[in-house]
Amino acid sequence: MSSWTISNFCPVLSSVPYHLVHCPVEVKVRENLVEIFHEHQRMACHQRSRVRYRHTTLPPHMPPEHWAYKAQSKEAFLSWAERIGPQTQVQVHAIFESKEHEEQAFRTLKGVQRLVQQYGQDRLEAACHTANVLGMVGLQRLRSGNVLGLLFSLRRTG
Repeated sequence: MSSWTISNFCPVLSSVPYHLVHCPVEVKVRENLVEIFHEHQRMACHQRSRVRYRHTTLPPHMPPEHWAYKAQSKEAFLSWAERIGPQTQVQVHAIFESKEHEEQAFRTLKGVQRLVQQYGQDRLEAACHTANVLGMVGLQRLRSGNVLGLLFSLRRTG
């Protein structure tokens, strides 16, 4: 076995537990198996993939923030929007409709959720109402023009 960092190993990307990223590891490649060792202790074992540049990531190897991302779902965002208010619900539905795949909406919706932290639920609901009336969909639309002006004026008076 020779010592490698996982990124230098080969065109197949095998995962290690996240706390070992950037640590030197030893990689043992067999006919149908890839084993990864750290300080002579086996830390990971994967079926060997013959597909170049394909990730073979085991779920337990992901850091907690990746688990949070994988736990996102359309249902979770719709439930969140329902708790904020009916205008936010309409805006979230419109964001999902504007994307070809629902996962493409997740990043936008995480940004919309951050607006609650910045401006509060009532202000977001008011901004969504304005955006919905004007036919504006998405985070950038919520942050722009008349909608942003509404958020700032509410921020100063609230």
